[in-house]
Amino acid sequence: MTEMKERILEAAHGILSSEGPAALTTRRVCDAVGVTMPTLYHYFPSRDELAKAVYGLAFQRFMTTKRSLKLTDDPLVDLRKSCEVVLDFVSKNKNATVAVMARGLEEPAMLASGYELLRDRVHRAAAAGGLRVAEPEAAAMTWSVVQGLIVFTIAPPDSAANLGSVRKRLLDSLFAVL
Repeated sequence: MTEMKERILEAAHGILSSEGPAALTTRRVCDAVGVTMPTLYHYFPSRDELAKAVYGLAFQRFMTTKRSLKLTDDPLVDLRKSCEVVLDFVSKNKNATVAVMARGLEEPAMLASGYELLRDRVHRAAAAGGLRVAEPEAAAMTWSVVQGLIVFTIAPPDSAANLGSVRKRLLDSLFAVL
């Protein structure tokens, strides 16, 4: 990737992260980088191509964080910690999460590597004899609970609810049945 393309992508990611998907306009990105529209369109032929690249970058950074978890001798503890890492990342990157989730709903294949990593961690737990349910159900249950907590984190329907308490209780409940 050229230096200019990286600068444009980083500026767009900064706008997305700080202000959300609605603020990600070609004009805002041009102003942030100090380039003209023709320069931006040279690297990204449309706003959608720019958005796709930025959402891809946001997801790549998420996956780098998720993969950085140091595994221990206890795969079930690692699986729980993996869930916590995801939810901590989401708490710190709500705007980017909204964008990635929206793109993931349009293009589910985008999220496939995240689910594959989850399945690998579930498989480790199963291989160590740590699951009470079959692997496919454990992966689906874990994915579903975490996705629900992600939505609750970025758009809580009840501001009086204690996110930390809800998160802990749901994960405790999930891991009690896995």
